Parts: sequence; C-alpha cells; structure tokens
Amino acid sequence: MTTPILLVTGFLGGGKTTLLRRIAAESSGRRLILIVNEFSSTDVDGGLVRTEAGAGAVIDVAGGSIFCRCKVTEFIELLGTLPSRIAAEAIEGVVIEASGMADPRTMEKLLQETGFSRFYRLARVVAVLDPASFLKLHAMLPVLVAQIQAADVILLNKADLYSEDTMRAAETAVRHLRPVAEIARTIRCATPMEWFPPQAPPRPLVGSYAACRDPQFETLTLEAVAPPDFERLRAGVERLREDIYRIKGVVIGSNGAAEFWEDDGHGLIRSPAPPGAAPTPLVVICRAGAEKRVSAALAAAVS
Repeated sequence: MTTPILLVTGFLGGGKTTLLRRIAAESSGRRLILIVNEFSSTDVDGGLVRTEAGAGAVIDVAGGSIFCRCKVTEFIELLGTLPSRIAAEAIEGVVIEASGMADPRTMEKLLQETGFSRFYRLARVVAVLDPASFLKLHAMLPVLVAQIQAADVILLNKADLYSEDTMRAAETAVRHLRPVAEIARTIRCATPMEWFPPQAPPRPLVGSYAACRDPQFETLTLEAVAPPDFERLRAGVERLREDIYRIKGVVIGSNGAAEFWEDDGHGLIRSPAPPGAAPTPLVVICRAGAEKRVSAALAAAVS
C-alpha cells in the first residue's frame, strides 16, 4: 500500500506555511510527516510548523530547492529513509512544502525514476498564491507558471485584501495556465479539503531538475545583536520595495517577547510568535544583483 503525498507549492509569501500549520492543527489524531523545504539555509518555517505539529513530525530540507540538483540527492535520500518509519508509526500521509522558488513539475518523475512509486503516490498538488503578487510577477518569473501548471488545486489566498477586479483577474490568469485545476478563494488558507484523495487527477507534467539555485534570486540573513528597530527596518524595506520579495524571522522584540516579523509584499508586520518558537535571523530574499544595496540598507536596523 502506497503512502499519499500532498505537495504544497507557490511563490514567496503566498501562505504555504500558513497552510501547513492549518493542516497540522486540524489533523489532530492523524499521523502525518511534514517536510519543509527552505531556499535559505536558515530554518524559519520548520520551526513555526513544529509549534502545531510537534518536533518529531517535521523534517527540514534547507539551503536550496528540493527540485534543484544541489538538493535533490538529499531529498531522495530522505524519502528513502521514511518507508520503515511510516510502517512502524502507521503514518497516514506525507506533506511536502516546496521552496517558493521551486519548480514542482518533476515530482512524479522523481518518484518513477527512483522506484519510490512503490512506496508513495502523489495524491494532490496545491499551489498557494497571493493574487496581486502573482499578477505582477508571473510574466517575469517562469517558476510561478510552473507552479500553477503542476497544481490540481489553486488557493487564491488573502482574498480579504483585494478587490473583486483583482480576484477575477487572478482567476482568469490562473485558468488560462491550468484550465482543469480547482480554484478556491481563501483567507489564511481556510478551505474544506480532503488533502489526500484516494485517486489523483491526470497530470501531464513535464519538468527537469534545475541545474543550480535560481539565478534570479539571492538570499541574505540579518543577525540581530540587540532588539531590532522595527520602524527603521520597515522604512528601509519600503525604499527597496521593488528589490525585496520576502522577509521573515522570529526575533526578540524590545519588550523581551518573541515576535514573528514578515513582509510578503504588503509591508513589514509583526505578530506574537507561536509558543515555543525559537529566535532566528531575519531571512531576506531579494532580486539577484540587489543584495549589496539591500544588505546595506537593512543591516543598520538590526545592529
């Protein structure tokens, strides 16, 4: 009997980690393994998911995309270690969150070529999108198109933030790229869904492993040596809005409490970190070629 896989994909800031945390929180009593793939070498998302799923349920693959040649061997080795654990612990499904820069069209090819199709089946591919970000960037970034083409279900997330015109435009663009996909408007990825359906729809996916990390992106980490200056950081981000795709991290604020800071294109915000979340550096993903000016502009806010 094969173990079902739910593959979660989508560009930076769409809400993939929110979806994983929701699945973990709503799957109490259901035995799952969650694999979290970070483009950065700093694990932020895995720590957040652990607060819902528990430490033993979450496995990190950091430092590149699992569908890139630099990380695919590590990913394959990981998949190879899991069948014995799945049998021993009666695991019911595996959830994989791919990096926001990942092209997921190679997943079924990977299972076939490795022989892992004996152990796993790709039950569902879900793409989580920020509608406005998708409309702005998909013509410039082929990986966004690949993520849509791979998906069975597309969540147009953050529906409460956008006008009806924006939502309709995003639906039209998505439908053009993947006519047969199920599309749902969501707020914080809330939707009634069976994540592991017994039968997957046909997917004529054609993809290949990336030769290297995507040259269109660069990753920086900002280490806070003292409580960082939120307003100064926010002002710096706004000056470089066109260069920055994503910021995230758990920091200790001026009140001594752990806070989750993030910017997904809508401005830097902060919120209480989930209980038990450990501090991390701030991870910044920016446009390639902009890393020096981004680092220079933001470093002073955290030093």
